[in-house]
Amino acid sequence: MTQDEFLENMINSGEVLVDAKELRKLLQKFNSLKKEQKQLKEWLENEQMLKGIWKKNYYNLLEEKRLKINLKG
Repeated sequence: MTQDEFLENMINSGEVLVDAKELRKLLQKFNSLKKEQKQLKEWLENEQMLKGIWKKNYYNLLEEKRLKINLKG
């Protein structure tokens, strides 16, 4: 039996009592981390979108330059 299983069995059997203040702190920390994770996910999606737009515009500019060079040749 692992440490986590042992602790879980003790909690389930009622042998371990959890302090409400500590539980509240843990829940607040968990919610805070959840919000941060959501924000980071949004930032990543925005960054990927901007990179896609930049790449498309960059390649479009290259195509225009190539056309201008070909027309002059």
